[in-house]
Amino acid sequence: MNLLELLTDRGLFPKTAGPKHGGEYHSPCPVCGGLDRFRCWPEQPNENHGVPGSYNCRRCGICGDVVQWFVDVEGMEYPAAFAAAGVQGEGSVTPRQYRSPAPRKKRQQAGPEGRVWDMPSDIWMEKAAKLVEYAHQQLLKNPAELAYLAGRGLNLERVKKYKLGWLPGENGKNAMFRARSSWDLPEVIKKETGRPKVLWLPRGIVIPLIDDDGRVLRVRIRRPKYDMRSEDDIKYYVVPGSSQKTMIINPDSDALIPIEAELDTILVAEECAGLAGAIATMSDTGKPDAYAVEKLQKAKAIPVALDFDERKPDGTRPGGDAAQWWLKNFSRAYRWPVPEGKDPGDAFKKGISIREWILVGLPPVFRVREKARLEANGIQQSQSPAVKPEPKPQPDPVKPAQKQITPLGEMFAFLDDHPEMFLKFFSAKVGAAEYAPAPADNLLVCDLTDLMVAAVDEIEKDPVSVAVRYGKPRTEFN
Repeated sequence: MNLLELLTDRGLFPKTAGPKHGGEYHSPCPVCGGLDRFRCWPEQPNENHGVPGSYNCRRCGICGDVVQWFVDVEGMEYPAAFAAAGVQGEGSVTPRQYRSPAPRKKRQQAGPEGRVWDMPSDIWMEKAAKLVEYAHQQLLKNPAELAYLAGRGLNLERVKKYKLGWLPGENGKNAMFRARSSWDLPEVIKKETGRPKVLWLPRGIVIPLIDDDGRVLRVRIRRPKYDMRSEDDIKYYVVPGSSQKTMIINPDSDALIPIEAELDTILVAEECAGLAGAIATMSDTGKPDAYAVEKLQKAKAIPVALDFDERKPDGTRPGGDAAQWWLKNFSRAYRWPVPEGKDPGDAFKKGISIREWILVGLPPVFRVREKARLEANGIQQSQSPAVKPEPKPQPDPVKPAQKQITPLGEMFAFLDDHPEMFLKFFSAKVGAAEYAPAPADNLLVCDLTDLMVAAVDEIEKDPVSVAVRYGKPRTEFN
């Protein structure tokens, strides 16, 4: 496999740029995401074991030949890289002509310090652990709630893994009541009656935060709609004494996805295992703690997937407005809401493949690794479905067929087949200054992506299907 064939196979679709060194091509960079600064010369003579061809990104500096590609981009050791390139290596010894993958200089990440939250008391954690276990057993005996969770992508395996639960209330009431002192909470006196307040534990889905040592740090309860008396009633209730530590799943992933609800965070983290991690903000205005900030500053991509809210009467959109904080404080952050629905749970119910949605919003290197992973497991890329809900007692949700989101590379190919129409559209829009340049440090040049999608819309006259097919992010910013 020569270099041009390799890049095409990995979905980068290099285009001719000139005759230099037997032919020069350009494409998006698989590492930094730059759209046209990655250059390759497939026929350029190379002294390294007779492997022809070389590449170089003028933005992030990655360079090498086919062997170095397999090491730097696909994460292989040199012996495996030699075999993949079809050349003779030297066992486990790295030849002199090849360098070890040197750490590239990272761009300075802006970001807040984040808070360090106190741990709950030992007595509180003991009580919380008993409550979580009780609620978990109650959920396992509740087919209706299990079916609801399965319909949002949380099957029985995931329910057990994250110790999700259900509090049914007691004594004919929609809540449980306990003395605050029994949970090691300070006494609070009601102004109206002068009596001590009790600890309220409402009916609902129990979502615990459990650390690596198995300690319950937080108990959050998602109340059912039928228990809320008005629109102002609280949907989520955090048991007093809980830690406000950020829930972060797969924290060492190269991509970390901020999401509002913990249930959606679990869904995305499980669907994207090996690809990305997820962070629960618990609200549109929630901020990461110190540990989460540290991990975010090391991430190569931060697609901000806060809820896609309808515009309110005052003109605000909570999810989109809150996303601006992330874009301001983390240079690798960019807005990436679900293509359909309000949040990942909605998108899952509508048949969107969560993994495909996240994958198409990541820099090309993630798609290269995903392709290699699927090939290693003998799976075709189009056969990468989300986890299907397990069969449940009635009501048994039926998962819709998965809608596929095609990577942006196919859009490049589509526009290449319509050059005159695209150039005409491009000149008119840029001349009218409708599209401003994207920031240089943004991994996805979203404005150019918008322009290309708009061009396809103009050509195909089918904006809705095109937006889903090519993964165009919805935006609240205009």
